[in-house]
Amino acid sequence: MNQYSKGTEIPVLESLRAFAATSVCLYHFVCTTTDYVHNKSVLNIFSLGEYGVHLFFVISGFIIPWSMYKAGYEIKHFFTFLWKRLLRIEPPYLVSIVAACILLLLRLHFYGSTGKGELTGERLILHLGYLVPLANDHRLWINQVYWTLAIEFQYYITMAFLIIPLIKGNLWVRISIYASFIALSFVMNYAFLPKWLPVFGIGIILFLEYIKKISKIEFWIAIAAMFTMIIWRMQFGAILYTSLGFIMIYQFKDFNTTIGNFLGQISYSFYLFHPLIGSTVINVLSHHYNTTFEKIMVFIVGFILTVFGSYIMYLLVEKWSRRMSKKVVYSK
Repeated sequence: MNQYSKGTEIPVLESLRAFAATSVCLYHFVCTTTDYVHNKSVLNIFSLGEYGVHLFFVISGFIIPWSMYKAGYEIKHFFTFLWKRLLRIEPPYLVSIVAACILLLLRLHFYGSTGKGELTGERLILHLGYLVPLANDHRLWINQVYWTLAIEFQYYITMAFLIIPLIKGNLWVRISIYASFIALSFVMNYAFLPKWLPVFGIGIILFLEYIKKISKIEFWIAIAAMFTMIIWRMQFGAILYTSLGFIMIYQFKDFNTTIGNFLGQISYSFYLFHPLIGSTVINVLSHHYNTTFEKIMVFIVGFILTVFGSYIMYLLVEKWSRRMSKKVVYSK
């Protein structure tokens, strides 16, 4: 067992997950509820929450290779690794798909049109394999947050092949990987991993520094290269949230709060279900409450119900999937 033994935790990660999920949630509540908020300053502030997904990508960039490293992953464990990840992410995802389908049918029944397209068998099959990007139509996602899960799954497969070269390869192997991340970020669109590799790269480089695999000089040069691409090709919000993830993981690993730990624990369920619970509630209430105070209360109610519903889903589904995933171990 290496020095980062089983059970070692980095407290700040839970708070970062909580902040990322809450940011995306509030962005959807405030900025995507049609014609409900008109104040441009308010919209501009909450629109930054859209970039919470970048923070999730930095976290995954760090935590996935770290968990693989701790568990003693080798290439021969490829399918075991995928099985572990599927056990962790699929049950909550599948339950949320069922919930999204029910909600879509209810909207169709009561309103006649949902603006979200027809619910076909082909569309559902594309969801089961995170294959919607291959159809080249993001509107096929029945839940607006699912596109990031497709990116994450592509990252898992990529990391299954890169983790060994990263931790066992020499400097030139790592330089080749860094350069590939930068070069590949110019190809494909947002629906595919290559565009996001510099953001994931920040987390990966933090991981390599954390296990003392790379020198300080290599660390800072590699970080600078990734940030150069992010600053050059992405929006201010992306720079802001990626920088936050980098600073907190690098400098404030032991930071935690009670509310951050709680929301961090349920962040996956919270992320999956906030468009289904909170956004739905807010959309319905937005037709009846229109003063500034009433709007604030509507958002608060939507947020509280989202937290409550997500916690229930965590207890019923996600907690079980976490437990099942941890039971899968790599053979010696």
